[in-house]
Amino acid sequence: MLADRRAARAYGAPVATLRRRALLLREKNSVVAGHGERQTVIVLALVLVVGGVSYQLRRNALANEGGGITTADAASPAWTLGDLSSFKVITQQAMDAVRVGDQSTANSRADDLEHEWDVSQARLKARDNTEWTTIDGKVDTVLRQIRASKPDPSGEQGALTQLLTALG
Repeated sequence: MLADRRAARAYGAPVATLRRRALLLREKNSVVAGHGERQTVIVLALVLVVGGVSYQLRRNALANEGGGITTADAASPAWTLGDLSSFKVITQQAMDAVRVGDQSTANSRADDLEHEWDVSQARLKARDNTEWTTIDGKVDTVLRQIRASKPDPSGEQGALTQLLTALG
């Protein structure tokens, strides 16, 4: 009470007027605080809705993009490495050369296969190290068979067939 009177004298206003002003100020602050809570809830709801919609759109885009993965590709573990078509083409050309007895072309295609595989190593290993290691072993077997001092066509064809199967 004494503080109210001192404030009234200092500001030249009656005590009742100061009390009303204080009460109005408290009411105003409580209304603003209530409004701020509603505003926070609305902003949070908008963020959640926009985030959810963005997530669904991105998920659908990735599913549709899929890199052209078919059911047959998904059955082959090599699909995780991405597009291996260039390796399939080189391997098939080496197989065709072995079948007709053209060891020189088979050696040339083996060199091409080794070069392309080595150039792509970092990219492929980053996608799936385990699958890359499996196929790398089969590539090494093909290279050993084709580069043998006395090549065995059946061994070469077996190694090439296994590699083609692994490549999907």
